[in-house]
This record gives sequence, C-alpha cells and structure tokens, in this order.
Amino acid sequence: MKFMMLMIPAVYQGGKKPDAGFVPDPKKVEQMTQFNQELGKSRVIATGGLAEIVAKETSLIDIVNPRLTLEGLRLMYELNRGAESAGE
Repeated sequence: MKFMMLMIPAVYQGGKKPDAGFVPDPKKVEQMTQFNQELGKSRVIATGGLAEIVAKETSLIDIVNPRLTLEGLRLMYELNRGAESAGE
C-alpha cells in the first residue's frame, strides 16, 4: 500500500492564485519527500476485538494484535504506579 502526503502552499489557499513564476520552497519540498519516504516504510497494525475479523477481509493489515491497546494501557498504569511510589 502506498501513501503520499501533499502540501498546499499558502499561495493557493483561500482561492488565491500564485504569482507567475512561483516555485515552492525547495526545503519544504525536500521535507515532504522525506516524510513520504518514511510513511512508505510504515506498517498497519490491527488491534481490538474485531482486529482478526477485519484483517481477514483486507490485505492492508500487516500485523494483528487484538490486545495491543490493553497492553499499552497496562504499561502506562505500571509506569505511573511506579512514579507515584517513588514520589512517596
């Protein structure tokens, strides 16, 4: 699956027309190019009770972990509990 992030320069926003010879900022174009390249390396993770069902219906999901959100919440709880204990 491929994604592309596009930017709309301010000169086009609000129905404006760019001046003749307008060229986008090369640094911003390079940043957007790098962003798109990194985005192309990303993976899709399905989580939650319906993750396995949804994953069977599409080829867009790379990883299925139905408990990922719960595991993350547990880790946050443990980290916060540890921080509270250290502060006492």
